[in-house]
Amino acid sequence: VSARAVLARAIATSYSARMTPAQRTYLIAVDTLHKRLGFSPTLREVANERGVSSTNAVNDVLSRLERDGLLARNGHKARTMRLTDAGRMALQEQG
Repeated sequence: VSARAVLARAIATSYSARMTPAQRTYLIAVDTLHKRLGFSPTLREVANERGVSSTNAVNDVLSRLERDGLLARNGHKARTMRLTDAGRMALQEQG
């Protein structure tokens, strides 16, 4: 088992217990859209998927998930968000 996998498991285990239901639905939305579209979604697409009108609200939640190591984005570039290994594991643990 690689050090990266061990770290991802530790992050996922630590965070999955305290992830809010709303945060979980945002992770699911990003993952679902990525699978449906075949590439990373935009903030607007995540907002539409969640039924939220404000992309600022979406960005706030996604920024928190990024800080917690569950989501990765490449700065402010469009279509770069993805779940990290820890993010996928956290969803599986709450399953």
